[in-house]
Amino acid sequence: MDPIRAAEPRTDPTIDPAGGAPPPCPSDVACALRQAARARYEAWASGTQTAPPAQDDPCQDFARLETHDFDLCVTERPKNPVLYLRESGDTEDVLPKDVEQGQIGDCSLLATLLALSRSPEGRAVIKNAIVENRNDQGQVMSYTVTLHEPKDRWIFGKTFSGVKITVDPVYAEGHAVIAKDGDASEVWPLVLEKAFAQYVGGYNKLNQGSTANVPMEALTGRPATNLALESYGEGRLERDLAAGKLVVLETMTKFSGPKVDGMIPNHAYDVTGTERRHGELYVTFSNPWGTSQPCPVPYAELGRWFSRVDVGSVR
Repeated sequence: MDPIRAAEPRTDPTIDPAGGAPPPCPSDVACALRQAARARYEAWASGTQTAPPAQDDPCQDFARLETHDFDLCVTERPKNPVLYLRESGDTEDVLPKDVEQGQIGDCSLLATLLALSRSPEGRAVIKNAIVENRNDQGQVMSYTVTLHEPKDRWIFGKTFSGVKITVDPVYAEGHAVIAKDGDASEVWPLVLEKAFAQYVGGYNKLNQGSTANVPMEALTGRPATNLALESYGEGRLERDLAAGKLVVLETMTKFSGPKVDGMIPNHAYDVTGTERRHGELYVTFSNPWGTSQPCPVPYAELGRWFSRVDVGSVR
């Protein structure tokens, strides 16, 4: 989901220590960019370089997101990272306000994180998924994230096997927005975003988007469904929300109905609840952008903007 961006899916071995020989460079300029990116990556990964990239660095330019190479630009090391940051007034380590989409087109993943962060069971899924790997001095050197790979079995239905993915604390330019308190940077959304990117084949692949049932299953290890909106029904929506289900609505690639503030084509929204107004059911949403929040929409009018619904569970 998210605006269609024709990014070329690639994991560049020149910035991936686990990769093999670099692929052929299409030009001397491309080779120079890769070499510069690798040097910058290694400097940031070792902690010997803390200054931000130069203003003319190609990894700072998101003017053309459809061709921006997110795998090439794995260069950002947050300052004073902490996995969870409890700011003044916070009641939990993990909260919806921690989640905000950056320039990467992964709204379905971020909408799923929003949905998980709204319940005790969902917050437990997030916290249980991440393990910090520390050196002898107690410094966090990497994170191991447990995701779940689904397999369809004809007789037994869908089963899941755990997949452990280790990520270092250096992230792609355009990552999820970092929540900060003073100098501290909260990184749990970045860690899960990077792990899921590796799971699907790289940041560029992640930028191409997916339906939300994919990250729902990977994070929870439970089956999730992607349905046409017309086959869903308002009664099921109310029952699913009452049962603590994860519900994400996907907008059409192009709207034919009237414009609504905060409604973005080809985008995913976490459904936060419903309310009755004069007997009519209204649906409330959360936009992973953290801004441009749409007003509640009557269920009967959802079909003007939305085409699909993803439903997952944590229980």
